[in-house]
Amino acid sequence: MEDLLELAIGSPASAAERAQQVLAEAPSALERSYAHHCLGIVLRDQGRLDESMIELRRAGRAAREAGSPDRERDVRATRGSVLVLSGRTRSGFAQLDGALEGATGELAAKILVRKAGLLAMVGRVAEAAPMLRAALVEIELAGNEGWKARIQVWLGHVELTRGNLDGAEREVMAAAVALSRMGETIERLHAVENLAEIALARGDIAGSLRTYAEALQGYDDAGEPPRQPLIGTMARAHLAAGLDDEAIRLLDAQLGSPDVALLDVADLQILHATALLGVGSLDEAEAAARTAVDLCRRQKRPWFTLRARLVLVRVRKAMQDARGLSVAARRVAEELHGESADEASLALTIAGGLAGGEERAVLWGKAASYRNHPNALVRAGAWHAQSLAREESGDRGGVLRAAASGLDAIDEHRRLIGSSELRALATTHGRELTTIALRHAATDPRTLLRWSERT
Repeated sequence: MEDLLELAIGSPASAAERAQQVLAEAPSALERSYAHHCLGIVLRDQGRLDESMIELRRAGRAAREAGSPDRERDVRATRGSVLVLSGRTRSGFAQLDGALEGATGELAAKILVRKAGLLAMVGRVAEAAPMLRAALVEIELAGNEGWKARIQVWLGHVELTRGNLDGAEREVMAAAVALSRMGETIERLHAVENLAEIALARGDIAGSLRTYAEALQGYDDAGEPPRQPLIGTMARAHLAAGLDDEAIRLLDAQLGSPDVALLDVADLQILHATALLGVGSLDEAEAAARTAVDLCRRQKRPWFTLRARLVLVRVRKAMQDARGLSVAARRVAEELHGESADEASLALTIAGGLAGGEERAVLWGKAASYRNHPNALVRAGAWHAQSLAREESGDRGGVLRAAASGLDAIDEHRRLIGSSELRALATTHGRELTTIALRHAATDPRTLLRWSERT
């Protein structure tokens, strides 16, 4: 009956049908436990969390009736995942820790993978990485290729979050090859989603959108709906390309669905606020950002809470709501800088603009320290901060050199984007650079002509 649980992940529709058949055949308690567990997994992955928990309680009762402690541990671990996805992170991780008590060998490794994956989902990647490495050793000893590939997909996600894009790509590509060889279509699509996210992190927006399209087509061919996270990451790609309206349409449709897990709602609201800010719908953007901050805090997800706070700072700045904004912006910026996060340069630049005196130059200096970041748009933002810092110190030449380097980064970003429409949209990221450069180019006719042409 173990294969029924594997089928729940790889082919949910088939798994649900088979589980119902098992339950219709007056099965033993152990068989009932597997069937209800299977249905619980399928319902969880569809976002139907209350129904999932009902099936998992039935699975747990049947496991106790069958006298199988390991079966109970396995079910308990899945119940923990449903609680975390429901936003009840403390209770969920308590269930997972309880499931680990007394578990050994391959079962313990599988539970550890689930816990690590959920830790990664809530932003606690530093805790997740060693758990995944430890589980990988046990899974390799057991010779379980399917679970090894799952661990590699999660390791790819963790490495991506840490900014190790090459390491992330190696892990995910290895998993995708293995899953394809085993005929695991749906799980291979999970790996494809990760590859799209890695491409987005590199600034390859066209490649990212192509890979997302491949994943969507794959789900359609398999007769399965796309996962909730895929929609969110597609929206991120549209936002990065400047396609805010398309992102809003995607997010509105997803947030309007009754089957979205509360954990996903928080993540989607961060993106929703960002997209609404992009089109100037500031009141709606503020409401979405505050909802995101509140949900992430209640779910005890500090990594995501911090990013929601940054969006709220950006919205309030656009609304010219100055009450306590300088302090809030500086706190967010310093925390992101402490993580060396991709968003740190932007946050520090905003905080510097809201600060005064020497603090302004210090914050802009920290933002400028991201000038060698692998993502071209992050580098462009860092060069913008450098140009502001140089302007503050009266260094006209330094302003123009920084602006030129920032526009070079923008050019690199545009070359990675396929269509002319997206290339045109990408130039909006360089407006601040050209504006500040033109202010300082006006003292010299030849320089002014060169910068006017560049603009």
